[in-house]
Amino acid sequence: MFLFGTAFHAYAAEYDRYLVKTTAGAWKRYFGVRHSFDNGFTTDLSDFQVRFAKIFGLEVEPVTKLYVLPDGNHENVVLEKEARPIRNNVKIQRATPLDQVPWGIEMVYDDHLLSKTSGGDGMNVAVVDTGILISHPDLTNRIKDCNNFSNPRVPVVDGKCEDKNGHGTHVAGIIAADGGSDGLGIFGIAPAANIYAYQVCSASGSCWADDVALAIRTAADNGVNIINLSLGSD
Repeated sequence: MFLFGTAFHAYAAEYDRYLVKTTAGAWKRYFGVRHSFDNGFTTDLSDFQVRFAKIFGLEVEPVTKLYVLPDGNHENVVLEKEARPIRNNVKIQRATPLDQVPWGIEMVYDDHLLSKTSGGDGMNVAVVDTGILISHPDLTNRIKDCNNFSNPRVPVVDGKCEDKNGHGTHVAGIIAADGGSDGLGIFGIAPAANIYAYQVCSASGSCWADDVALAIRTAADNGVNIINLSLGSD
């Protein structure tokens, strides 16, 4: 049975993410582990492998998928972004905004004449999202950590958080954009805060809940003060 299961694993075309509720090392070696948790581990399984696990009495639960936009809208985002992809190694052409402090920030500060913001010194904020465009002039000095938890082959890629969607960069800008070294850019709510850019979502804006969970745990372990999750599901 185990040999047949292994052979089928190689040829199965469709896989989904599951939480296998066991901590037994034999099952971890057999299925492979993406993330380990107190009550089991997550991995990508075919339909056959799910049935195979249940034959041996294992409890297998699908991992929830989350989205940075309502389910059904994320595909449109991909089409738009494929036409003009965001890349971390592309030099941004500096554009001067008409208003350096967005209206929402003015509302929070209760000052419609605000020309720049301040604050956030020593505060660490994790943006668990689609990543961040680390070369963005209004954010490049704010990024303290950058990790990718969404890579399909490797559970965590240190030093990588490339945003191919744009949502995470937008969120990080609302939080901590500092106007850039030239002072000509956008200002966020706390421009002195440090950003921990944790990429958990794909270019389409879809995110596996176990990747999100590991990013949350990593943020907590790294002493982050605030964790921002601009995503959800049913």
